[in-house]
Amino acid sequence: AAAAAAAASAAAGASPTSILVVGAGDLRHVLLTLSRRHRLGAPGQAPVHFYILEHSLELYARHMLLLLLCTEPNAVMGLQDKVETIMEISGSSHVRAKTADFIKSRATQLVKLTTDPDALAQRLPIVDLAELKFRERDELEQVFKFWRREGDADLAALWDKRMRLYYKERYDARKNVMDWDHSMKLADLAPIISSKEFEEWRNTGVAFNVREADYNCPNRTLITERIVNAKGSMLAQRGYWGDIVNSPFVALGTESEDQSLFKKSDRRFLKTSTDVYAHNLTALLYELFTEKRYPSHTDTPPAEELGAAEELASLGPGVVVHFLPLDFLQKGILKQKYRGLFTAMYFSNSMLHKVTTDCGQAAASPATLLLETADFLLDITKENKQAFLATLKEKAAAMSFSPEAVEGATAHLLFRKN
Repeated sequence: AAAAAAAASAAAGASPTSILVVGAGDLRHVLLTLSRRHRLGAPGQAPVHFYILEHSLELYARHMLLLLLCTEPNAVMGLQDKVETIMEISGSSHVRAKTADFIKSRATQLVKLTTDPDALAQRLPIVDLAELKFRERDELEQVFKFWRREGDADLAALWDKRMRLYYKERYDARKNVMDWDHSMKLADLAPIISSKEFEEWRNTGVAFNVREADYNCPNRTLITERIVNAKGSMLAQRGYWGDIVNSPFVALGTESEDQSLFKKSDRRFLKTSTDVYAHNLTALLYELFTEKRYPSHTDTPPAEELGAAEELASLGPGVVVHFLPLDFLQKGILKQKYRGLFTAMYFSNSMLHKVTTDCGQAAASPATLLLETADFLLDITKENKQAFLATLKEKAAAMSFSPEAVEGATAHLLFRKN
């Protein structure tokens, strides 16, 4: 939808196209839009500016790390290594020693990029930190410094602490709870996610075992800071505050353009969600780098094309990723420079409470609005999911957007504004 909006904007002579992404938690929307915009022909090559808003600076740090990873030269990291490393960093509480060393070394580089605008412009020119407050940039620097520290990151203990708080008296029977959540809640939504994958992740936090290797180094990028009530005092506390219920498989591991990944034998899938995720990410990066669709997983791309796919100078001409201040929806969106700016806007379900009619004033005419539903929130009842859908439609209508049906789409609702 964002790529189509970019093409429509380019056709109208507007440049660049501005896209607001709120609460996505990762960069899949950005990378998918960039990788597929060549399919639109010449209009798809128009400059695109993404404006990213998250609920924590640690997520901005992860985004910068993964953008740095994507643009690594082939001599440093090939396509397969990029895919495997992105999967580890994105979805696992523990990573290989090789990946931990990569995070630590790039953390030092990112400290330099955060504090030196000239270095940022040279190594990662697609990233723009100018919108952030000075305090936020300072805190971002501290996040990178934390990544390269030794010790004080017992993620196994942090994960177990979260599980004990979540399961409470059901902790000792958690395997039964996991089995129920998978078979009665998740299986209908994403049958490709196996119970073995799901339970392994729920138990350990490790989602993707892409190689026969030891995943025993804490993924420090998943540790974030939160204000907690400690005996009546509000204190900042580092911990693991991310997802322990729904799983990272749903991001790229449940659907694919390559339907051969979903073949069955004796009513069982021949591939896993991890296989689908790896294929989708490989296809995304390959198409991003070569502007050619990746072959079916049963085929092998020509060697010269794969070599070209692993050489990346940038993510395309005119591409800029702006990181917004954390209070943007409260204090920034009504500024004159944002009025009527965004051709496409995306809001995750975790940010719905921050969507107001002010957001509508930042939308261009025409514009596209994509709102995430609560379909993959396993702890939400069917009745509450329906109520959530109604709230999404009310929010969209208040911003002067009208619904547009998309066949088979349940994870998101699409709206248009003329």
